[in-house]
Amino acid sequence: MNLYEIASEYQAAFEELSNMEGITEDIIKDTLSPIAGDFEKKSISLVSFFRNIEAEAKAIKAAQAEMSLRRIRLEEKADKLKEYIKTNMMISDIKKISCPYFSVNLSKGGKSVEITEESKIPKKYMKEKITYTPDKDAIKKDGGCEGVVLKDVWKLTIK
Repeated sequence: MNLYEIASEYQAAFEELSNMEGITEDIIKDTLSPIAGDFEKKSISLVSFFRNIEAEAKAIKAAQAEMSLRRIRLEEKADKLKEYIKTNMMISDIKKISCPYFSVNLSKGGKSVEITEESKIPKKYMKEKITYTPDKDAIKKDGGCEGVVLKDVWKLTIK
């Protein structure tokens, strides 16, 4: 039986017992206790199952981080080697190297701008940037506004 089916059965039994006259809280509790036990057993199984899934996801995330770091290091190494070749080709005034597997060409690629002192740049060369983002804390504090729906948040804590 699924967890939601057990929860539905519990709710239906609770409502039925609550509508009966002469039924005390102890009787209701005793009657519902087997259903609550099934609910707890199923929940414990589900928590154990998703903890295994979380552990696997964590291991995958760690492996991804390691692989990403390795990729970045290899890319940096390749970039340093390219820069080394470029610098030495410039020093040697060699514009082209060929072999059967590849060719290397050194050519001017236009101009680039390096900012040395931003405060000295005339205003006509400056871009204005204005951005607006919703202040969710202020919206919550004021109790909401037009264009917003405040929702109750439920938190599941597992220790």
